[in-house]
Amino acid sequence: PIRNKMRDQLASAIDDSEQTRGIYDIADVFSGVAQPLYYDVIHTNGEGYRLVASAIATAILDDICRDDASTRAEDSLQARFSQNCS
Repeated sequence: PIRNKMRDQLASAIDDSEQTRGIYDIADVFSGVAQPLYYDVIHTNGEGYRLVASAIATAILDDICRDDASTRAEDSLQARFSQNCS
């Protein structure tokens, strides 16, 4: 399907360079969820929004934690959230 082709193109375009920093693929966020997540054809319900927010937060935290502290030590966001890195 076209969705898989688009996903493959996106995956090949996303790398660890500064140019693609902040691009995250969360397309599978609803995979394996059996309960209804949409209340119409476009909008998710509360659980759908929670899953999306959690995926975004995880991606951002992973990105922050992956950064070399010496590279972005001055970044206030890095400083505020680095204590959450494991």
